[in-house]
Amino acid sequence: MNNVEKHIEMDKILTLNFEKPTIPLVDSGLKFGLSDMKYNPSNSLKQINWLEVKGFNYMKSYDISTFPAGLKKYHTITINMDPSNIKYTNDLEMQKSLILSTIDTYSHKIKYLALIYEYGRSKLHWHMLISIVSVKEVEKSLQEIFGKTKYSVRVKKVEPNNKETLLQNLHRILNYFKKEDHNKSQLFLSKTKVL
Repeated sequence: MNNVEKHIEMDKILTLNFEKPTIPLVDSGLKFGLSDMKYNPSNSLKQINWLEVKGFNYMKSYDISTFPAGLKKYHTITINMDPSNIKYTNDLEMQKSLILSTIDTYSHKIKYLALIYEYGRSKLHWHMLISIVSVKEVEKSLQEIFGKTKYSVRVKKVEPNNKETLLQNLHRILNYFKKEDHNKSQLFLSKTKVL
């Protein structure tokens, strides 16, 4: 018997390509790869057009943000992408696409929406005032994308406080939304459903 050692070229057997993965690393997880992070502006434009068909308003004045009579349940949601998130980006266009996609998923349940973005301490984050059938569903979806730390997605029920009526508190929240120049005269996205 002839025992001949065979030379194995390891670099030809095992290769790692982060540029264009063919399958996700985990079936239920997000796909990992640099190519996934490239933003396609036409997708965002299509999302905005589609949301407008569904009754949402893009970059419209605060005047359209009247509160429908009869709605008594509102929540504020602060969305601040977790920097330890594997998909972290501070890019407005990327986060915009993620937010619009989530809003589209729940668009049929949203009765009222006022949405803006800010750059507090140079970090992009979002503020949302929403009236929806189940805010827990939206919260869970946003956590899947933006992170599950207590600062990534914060939901708070809006209630009358400090001798304010609910309506006065809602108007105070909208005034808070106006603190950055690009938010002074218009909301990023809004919806007012007539009841």
